[in-house]
Amino acid sequence: MTANAFTAGRERYYRLGIACGDGAPGAELTVSSSVPGVPPGVWHGQGARALGLSGIVTDAQMRALFGLGMHPDAEEITARELAAGASRKRAMKAAKLGPAVPSLADLSPLDQEIEQVLEHVSQRLCRPLTKAETRDVRMRCAARAFEAEYHRAPADGAELGRYLAARSGPQRRAVTGYDLCFSNEELSLLFALDGPEVRRIVLQVLAQARTEALAWIEHNALAVRTGPGGVAQQRAEPGLLAAVHLHYESRAGDPMLHEHAVISPRVKGPDGRWRNLDSRLLLRDIVVASELFNQRALELACARLGVATEEVEVTPGQRPVMHIMGIDRRLRAAFAQRSHAVRTMADSLFDAYRRRHGRQPARPARTRLQWQATVKTRPPKRQARSLDELLADWRARAIAVTDRTTVDNLLATARAAAKERPAPAAFDLAAAADEVLAAVTGRRTTFRRRHVLAEARRYLMRTLAGATAAPQAAEEITERVLAHGDCLDITPPEINPPHPDLQRPDGTSIYRPIGSATYTTHSLLAAENRLLAAARTSVIPPVGRGTFHRVAALECGPMDAGQRALAASFVLSEQLLLAGLGPAGAGKTTAMKLVAHAVDAAGGRLIPLAPSSRAAKVLGSDLDRRAHTLHSWLHQRRRAAEGKTVAVDFQLRPGDVVLIDEAGMAGTLLLDEILADAAAAGAVVRLLGDPHQLAAVEAGGALRLISRAGGAVELDQLHRFRVPGEADASLILRDGEDNRAVFDWYRDKGRIVAGTYEAMCDMVFNAWAKDLDKGLTSLMTAADTATVTALNVRAQAHHIAAGTVDTRWAAPLRAGQRAHVGDMIVTRLNRRRMTVRGGRDFVKNGDTWTVTKILPDGDVVVRHTQHRGRIRLPADYLAAQCELGYASTIHRSQGMTVDTSHAIASARSHREGVYVQMTRGARTNRLYVGLEDGDRLDDILAQIAARRHGSP
Repeated sequence: MTANAFTAGRERYYRLGIACGDGAPGAELTVSSSVPGVPPGVWHGQGARALGLSGIVTDAQMRALFGLGMHPDAEEITARELAAGASRKRAMKAAKLGPAVPSLADLSPLDQEIEQVLEHVSQRLCRPLTKAETRDVRMRCAARAFEAEYHRAPADGAELGRYLAARSGPQRRAVTGYDLCFSNEELSLLFALDGPEVRRIVLQVLAQARTEALAWIEHNALAVRTGPGGVAQQRAEPGLLAAVHLHYESRAGDPMLHEHAVISPRVKGPDGRWRNLDSRLLLRDIVVASELFNQRALELACARLGVATEEVEVTPGQRPVMHIMGIDRRLRAAFAQRSHAVRTMADSLFDAYRRRHGRQPARPARTRLQWQATVKTRPPKRQARSLDELLADWRARAIAVTDRTTVDNLLATARAAAKERPAPAAFDLAAAADEVLAAVTGRRTTFRRRHVLAEARRYLMRTLAGATAAPQAAEEITERVLAHGDCLDITPPEINPPHPDLQRPDGTSIYRPIGSATYTTHSLLAAENRLLAAARTSVIPPVGRGTFHRVAALECGPMDAGQRALAASFVLSEQLLLAGLGPAGAGKTTAMKLVAHAVDAAGGRLIPLAPSSRAAKVLGSDLDRRAHTLHSWLHQRRRAAEGKTVAVDFQLRPGDVVLIDEAGMAGTLLLDEILADAAAAGAVVRLLGDPHQLAAVEAGGALRLISRAGGAVELDQLHRFRVPGEADASLILRDGEDNRAVFDWYRDKGRIVAGTYEAMCDMVFNAWAKDLDKGLTSLMTAADTATVTALNVRAQAHHIAAGTVDTRWAAPLRAGQRAHVGDMIVTRLNRRRMTVRGGRDFVKNGDTWTVTKILPDGDVVVRHTQHRGRIRLPADYLAAQCELGYASTIHRSQGMTVDTSHAIASARSHREGVYVQMTRGARTNRLYVGLEDGDRLDDILAQIAARRHGSP
């Protein structure tokens, strides 16, 4: 389930693209239809019933409600009032539904021209424009305006993008609707490949799960703001005004059974008046509603179809998802082969170019054509096909990748797998509460009820394997967790004494946000206190001063005073726990080499640890010694504490130094356990990192806490950047207090461009490809895996066009991707038993490899891109845990250094993430900001600067 808000003017996409309703109408569920299109939308919710709305949603109703914020039947109401003799003003007032949609800002002249051209072209083509066509219209209009203003053509696309960002878009637009999209991959597969009765059941399951989720939202996530400036938050009357539209396929034509519930922001306040809902509460609680939908969709499907579910890790490092047992993984891959469609379209475009120009397209032209292929194979809306055509197509594709027997027996195989699964253990409320609390506190130092409730639903899905939970099981677990002896309510007290007229029915103040009660645990607080106490605890230093100075005198290579001081503090300090802080590129690793040599000279050991396998590998390589992950180190240390034999690498002695790199990503409880173990063995702990860089994936922030308490040594001299002034600019990006000035240096140097998100992806790829042609190492980064995947597909196509990848053989990867000889791939799951380099290394999450051979059985031979070790990866591991590795997420780019960095950001980015992206490149770091209609670059950059990780 996803949620997106849309603003005034953008409802046109939903009217023309989502709510087309061109398929077979009817009250019965459609399991077979020869009429092209999808069923028309229907009204849903208590709010709709209160207005007397039912049945099919018309285009006029959509325009009135979601475009103008008026009563859906505004046309009929005004016509009736005018016929009765009412004035036009009175007729319009009768059709109102709450406050009028505010005109928060007028369109700029350039925006007005763009809107007129878009409408004219759309009417001429008799269809809505694709994203690519819309982008082309915007850029052409901007180019004409640029030439009229400056009497010259733009120097390049970057200059035109900056001009468009500066001259277009109001600062704000009123939200006129929210699109909640309900989908489930398991239901989609069953709907696509089974018979009419199963399809009917699947549609009923989808509708019921969606109805229950929306009902939960109606009763729990609706509020209105009242008082001056909306200072008071009050519960709204339960009632959504929503239009639900059923769709069958994704934009790529794959089965994706989903429903769009387009929700109006109009709700009734406690006084019965129509008002705008408070979106903050709605969007905060969407995760809980989503987990309820996921839980109920699987429970209902399992109960009615006799199947069971299992937990599967889809995205390494992310939460596992639930899959129906027994479904052939080849079927999942068959409906996600996006890269094949892109390559096929690109070949066609290359042929057309050759016929038109009489020559092969040059590299820049190939790059443009490849992007066109990506866009053309992902249109906003495919040509309408009937459900019967879709079902026939999906069945044929499924049989092509498996066989007819596998497809015909899809449900029977799943039922057989369900029968073989052991029955789930009996529900134990106390045990469930303990496990849910541990899961929540493993990710958050503070949490709220909604976090616990969402985790409780995940727990039920995971442990019951599709069996139906008791109706209030999740709520019972939540209440048990919040009443747990380790749980601590840290909600700040009310400033003013309560007054009956200023309280909600539950007794809370209308001036306190709903659901804002905040909790932590005694265990987390105690761990933080122990860490702070360790920073003040004196012990014997691991290295003597004479030894350190003797080793430092022999040290080769450049090292400034700051690095030397950091190294001296780490080995000469009497503190049990000490942190070394510095921004990216400050030379912390160089200082640690001196620390390692000094500890070795004193007879001790430097034990490097890191939060992830990839980070541990980089750290070990830099320090020329074996490094471990935090989890693997603790696992072996626990074995040692139980009296079991462990390898020498996992033994700990007095005088040893435990070094934790990237400590800002380490969980508080992990750090506490490592510290206690080291202190008991007579060792000291040193933390290394940057508290401003990235918060912990697990519940962390301890490094930032220690920094504020004064238990840290800071480095502020940067060494990575080659451009004068960039080092200082990165520090301002990290620490600057004036949010409007944080990006000034980068803007003055032309390092920031803006435009539509698709255009920015295009520019990032073009810049990356150009840098590769120059022989530079370059990195593309984005916050979301979808963008990274799209960039990876384009990068692969680029290498295919260049002839550096051999497409005669292919091996399937995750998410429908395919690897060829010469491709770069990344492994996403640690495999200790898959060793390379004579057992000195193993396959780790985040390692990048070059495919050197594809074997007949589907296995591939790969070579590590750094240490050059080779290994044979099994086909099943490749298909489940490997993907293309040309682009990177922000977290995976942590610790990388390249010549040039090209980073994609948006209004949802936060400062720590952008800081990581803008400190990877030694020669240059460029930021490409994706804007939506109405966004201004200045405002988006200020929002990014103001948004710290974890802030709303």
